[in-house]
Amino acid sequence: MSEEASGNSGAAGKRVKRSSSKYEAAEGNIVPIEQRLHPVIKTFDFTTNRLQFIQHKIMKVLWKNRFCWPFQKAVDADELGIPDYYNVVKNPMDLGTVKRKLENFEYQMGDEALTDIRLVFDNCFLYNKPDDDIYSMAKDLETVFESKMRDYPDHEPEHRILKTPAGVKPTTKVVPATTTSDCDSALIPLL
Repeated sequence: MSEEASGNSGAAGKRVKRSSSKYEAAEGNIVPIEQRLHPVIKTFDFTTNRLQFIQHKIMKVLWKNRFCWPFQKAVDADELGIPDYYNVVKNPMDLGTVKRKLENFEYQMGDEALTDIRLVFDNCFLYNKPDDDIYSMAKDLETVFESKMRDYPDHEPEHRILKTPAGVKPTTKVVPATTTSDCDSALIPLL
């Protein structure tokens, strides 16, 4: 048996503790190797009434719309035979990405999600001609989006997310607008 396989370091009688395959030591801290191998996506441990409105009222209606299917996943320029797409569209976005970011709490404010939703439509209008079917589909979907925006909340109080196991819907509680003492950081202004 080799010294490495047995855990011996070569020093007489001393055993060196090896890191497991799942964790690696980094500057004195143990960091899961998955975090070291994949880019870290910043997530927040809160949501807002606007983010909840977008996720539960706007995205659900858009997702079920008969014209949504072309916007549910990222444009595959090779598959669609449009090699110049990424030369024209510099900031691609799709509703599937917006949905995933909402579900994973990757937005800090509702306006960030709205910007991404509008970017989906803007990219479609930028690349396609007004007489294209996809352009008309985006226009119709945008009309549905704007009609739902009439009920968009006026202000954005923060809600803390109580962490729950995967597959279980999280519950929320409203953080009082007069204190920030229970907030980890002032990520959004409390109104």
